[in-house]
Amino acid sequence: MNCARLLANGATELEADHVPVVKLFKPIGTATWLLTELDADGDTLFGLCDLGFGFPNSAALKGPLGPVAGGNCDDFALASVFARLLTLPDDDVASVLALVMAETLGVGSAIIEALGNHLGLDMRAHWQADGAFFELLRDRQVANAMLADVGGSDVADGNASEKVKTQKKIMRDFLAGEKGRQQIEGWLPRWLNFPVESYTDRGRFRTADQWTKVRSLFVSE
Repeated sequence: MNCARLLANGATELEADHVPVVKLFKPIGTATWLLTELDADGDTLFGLCDLGFGFPNSAALKGPLGPVAGGNCDDFALASVFARLLTLPDDDVASVLALVMAETLGVGSAIIEALGNHLGLDMRAHWQADGAFFELLRDRQVANAMLADVGGSDVADGNASEKVKTQKKIMRDFLAGEKGRQQIEGWLPRWLNFPVESYTDRGRFRTADQWTKVRSLFVSE
């Protein structure tokens, strides 16, 4: 029954705010998903995801949920993993390390916000808007605000009623300098700024709240 409802929602051509059908969570970690749609490929789900920061956002979920990191205090299992890593090429070990870091990094925490601000970290040197980013961007209000960042308020206002897919295409044209759009280089979503910023005033943005807690320790008024 749930699968049928998810598929039916995914087959709807008109954009709609579907009622969540399935709730998922990981035994290891704090992420929670409220899933509303299933793509026709049978392997891609859409809905809301809260990574544990108290700020749910539109997201896509594809493939298995099993974590790479986590552990279970089993010394033999840990030693077995270490032994296996020793047999792998350096590039493969680096790939595993990237996944482990992504699953264990305290992103959105007060200490990360404090470090980023103290170091003057500019994420433009480490991030770019790729296909995965645009695939996960499904919120119309956020997409329109990002379009204003990239193309200006006139472009955003003129396309405010367009589908998210259309607004994302215009953003990609600006970033690539295609379809007669002036190329915009070094664009960074406000979420990745130090200090962090939100695109909407809906609810509380936990990452921003974390920075507010410690801001007075590092910034003189």
